[in-house]
Amino acid sequence: MTKELTSKDRQDLAELYDRIIDEKSVLIRKSTIMLASAFYEIKENNLYLEKNFETFEHYCIEKDFMPSTIKRYIKVYQDLCLQGKIKPKEIQDIALNKLSLIKNLEDKNKWIQDARVLKYKDLKRKINESQGLPVKEEIDEYLEKKERKEQEQISHIGCPHWQGRCKLEKY
Repeated sequence: MTKELTSKDRQDLAELYDRIIDEKSVLIRKSTIMLASAFYEIKENNLYLEKNFETFEHYCIEKDFMPSTIKRYIKVYQDLCLQGKIKPKEIQDIALNKLSLIKNLEDKNKWIQDARVLKYKDLKRKINESQGLPVKEEIDEYLEKKERKEQEQISHIGCPHWQGRCKLEKY
């Protein structure tokens, strides 16, 4: 039988899990750009062949990564480190989603400093404002995307090809 947690127990659990997330997310961020660098070298030099994989995509899947995710990692690495001449150590503490926002901007170094201190949504807002773009709340974008996806799924009910994705054009 599960006992009800007291308010104090809930607060303690929230504190514990929040601390775990903070500590582990730092480790993830530090390894992301290094991971991107390693995957870039594997891909560019066809080193996956040395590991007996026919394609880079097969190599990614064997390493438990979606190829599309790794391609995003590599793109950020190429844009910031190779073309932007930024050393990986200078950006290893910044989350990949923030780096994706700034990879094509002018004055990347200024934006890197902002990315270190701002949350993703605040960085995105600041970038949009600097470019004269409308500022949309992240939650609004998420909910709109979720609603579109639900509507798309509804339109496929009864389609014989529907198995998570319809192989036919939308009706």
